[in-house]
Amino acid sequence: QEAEAFVKAGKYQRALGITLQILALDPNDPEAQKRKQYCETQLAEEELKFETSLAEKDQKLLEQLAKENELRRQRLARINAFPEYHRARQLDEDARRMRLQDEAGTGFTIADVQEKYQEAKRALTAALEKDRTYAEALYFRGQVRHRLGEFDFAEVDFKEAWDYSSDSIPVALAAAMSQLAIAVLHPHAVVEVRDVAARVQALVRMEWWPQKAE
Repeated sequence: QEAEAFVKAGKYQRALGITLQILALDPNDPEAQKRKQYCETQLAEEELKFETSLAEKDQKLLEQLAKENELRRQRLARINAFPEYHRARQLDEDARRMRLQDEAGTGFTIADVQEKYQEAKRALTAALEKDRTYAEALYFRGQVRHRLGEFDFAEVDFKEAWDYSSDSIPVALAAAMSQLAIAVLHPHAVVEVRDVAARVQALVRMEWWPQKAE
């Protein structure tokens, strides 16, 4: 009776101990034999559950560690990429301030301005080689490429900019709007780069962003 009470209470180790004492006195006791087998099965299941729980906790810890390592890697990559991004910003500002030649020949040529934008594009490409997920750098390179008339490549950059950005930050909306603008204003760009699905994605992103940002 005491062994059965422990079984009902879920205390299988205690029940097994008493049952083994009974079997030591009477090895052929059928009730004790069944109870022994039941308790051993329950104890094995409990041990399996415990081991599974430990394995799940270990897996979660490993996943958390991997996430933390990835975040550290991303932060380091962003830090390393920022100087090139900042340099591109300065080059872009320089290009915007450059006055084209007047009738007297004072000022810069269009080629001079374009070369300044080319430098900015190269700086941004260097930044992206260090941090491929740098959404702001992708968006800015798209702007520079747009100014250089590279509309198809600009669209690719805008698309990747929103892929790597959060929907709660302005670059996602800006990238969608820029891609849509190219689709509307520059229909001569290659079809493979800009298709109906891309325009639909841009519109969906534009509609979704204000709701996400609220």
